[in-house]
Amino acid sequence: MVTRVMTTNDPGHIGDETPKATAGNTISIASLAWMAAVIDLRGAVTVKKNKTRRTPQVVLRVDTKETRVARKLSAMTGVKPEQTERHNVAFARRGCKEHCLEPHVHVAEDGEYPWQMPEVTRWALTGATAAAVLLSLRPYMTTYSDYAGDVAVILENLVTTGQGTGMVRASLDRLRELGWVIPAEIEEKMQENQKEAV
Repeated sequence: MVTRVMTTNDPGHIGDETPKATAGNTISIASLAWMAAVIDLRGAVTVKKNKTRRTPQVVLRVDTKETRVARKLSAMTGVKPEQTERHNVAFARRGCKEHCLEPHVHVAEDGEYPWQMPEVTRWALTGATAAAVLLSLRPYMTTYSDYAGDVAVILENLVTTGQGTGMVRASLDRLRELGWVIPAEIEEKMQENQKEAV
């Protein structure tokens, strides 16, 4: 049996930036499985219904205190991670355990219990790219069924003709350049509506 110790210089180490794929190169199964595991554990979806949008905006996101994880997700998908600012909490509630006979809560004002929220980094994808990534990760995800309805909403509202089509195509091209294989469900819908427009 061979034991391998990974260092920060090893390919595949969590801190590595994923290199851009070259022609014919695809993302490895190990990378897809890693990403699926992260989304299984930390993924969430928000559906925004803005008045200025005709369709709901589905946002797939991972919020993490581990910046390296967000950076690797971002490198794999060609987006920038978002850093959130830390905020001091103006008060803290602490259950009394030491000197009181009856359980109660002490509320301290500024300074007595200084505490700060940890810095969190967010990785997020929207629309067609979120659907493409989730569909590609489906074989490796345990929680895919939780996301299936959101993927259906994205596919139902996918902009394939007219205004907004260029952005959808550009985002899918970005994934292709990074080594993603765009799922057949999305490719077929894009080609089907392109033929109808001609």
